[in-house]
Amino acid sequence: MRILCIPKRLVVSVRLLLFIGLILTGFTIRKVGFAQTIEPPNRAVDLMLIIDNSCSMYEAGHPMCGAGNSIGSDPDNLRITGANLFAARMAFSEALQSQDRIGVIHMGTQVEVVYPLSPIEQSREAVPLAVADPNPMGGTQVIGALQKAYTILQAESSSGNRPAIVFLTDGVPYPTQGQSFAEIEALVRENSNIPVYLLLLQNFSPNVPEDEIR
Repeated sequence: MRILCIPKRLVVSVRLLLFIGLILTGFTIRKVGFAQTIEPPNRAVDLMLIIDNSCSMYEAGHPMCGAGNSIGSDPDNLRITGANLFAARMAFSEALQSQDRIGVIHMGTQVEVVYPLSPIEQSREAVPLAVADPNPMGGTQVIGALQKAYTILQAESSSGNRPAIVFLTDGVPYPTQGQSFAEIEALVRENSNIPVYLLLLQNFSPNVPEDEIR
């Protein structure tokens, strides 16, 4: 699992997301002398975005969350901005634009596919509509969300596209029973043919327990 940490108030960088996009779309960055060249991809991408909408992502004291459940990991909805940027910036290669696909899962107490895996060209405007204004949820079903994404991507393996998951979360599963970090890592290892890129939005406030900042 590849992990990128984004502090609470850091604005999502277009360059950061474009760099991840280069990785996902299969570009190879190669040094030639003192210069760098970018070789074009040879396979399209099937990308599932998982967006954490649990209470811990919302501003402290959110009226739809109980006292102490919202810790402000992403009060500015950077995860939504990131999802929109992925939809806008995928398909760097004109030759593969019609083959790249993107889908979106919302995660909380329930796991919901809010946008099915679809060709990127019809998704650029549809994804922002699908992910806008999410309601907070009490739970954080990390295992369930990953299993759903793996199932979707494995069912589409005959497409020949490169599968990948981008997970936007604060990394705090709840309830922890049945989805400890060890169990999550085991699930990822079992599906090692599908890389998971974890964009970790964290609140480094002293009020947040140290074991939740991981």
